[in-house]
Amino acid sequence: HGAVGLTYVADLQGSRLDHKMDHLACFMGGLWALGAYTNPDGLESPRAQRDLAHGKAITYTCYQMYARFPTGLSPEFVRFDRNPKDVDFSIAQAPSYLLRPEVVESLFILNYLTGDPLYREWGWE
Repeated sequence: HGAVGLTYVADLQGSRLDHKMDHLACFMGGLWALGAYTNPDGLESPRAQRDLAHGKAITYTCYQMYARFPTGLSPEFVRFDRNPKDVDFSIAQAPSYLLRPEVVESLFILNYLTGDPLYREWGWE
């Protein structure tokens, strides 16, 4: 799903889609990138290109989960507004903060595979 240019993995609660994304889902950026680069049909195949685009897009969303907050720390999860005006996602209250590595892993994988220094810069921030 997407909200104003952001891609996220929503939760399915029974038959209801919950527009929230846990920080843990940020590993998907690296997972999709690895899938694209190891696709048996090659990186230029439509499926690999789709997977790489998804990986880059979700990693951008995860980067924004850090960049938009004054502390530079991401919340455990965020909620996406399906009809955003000024804010496309908001902090959801969580009882703890676990300092998860998923975003850094995806940034490392995308930087390594694509050679794009943007992912290294995002990690440095």
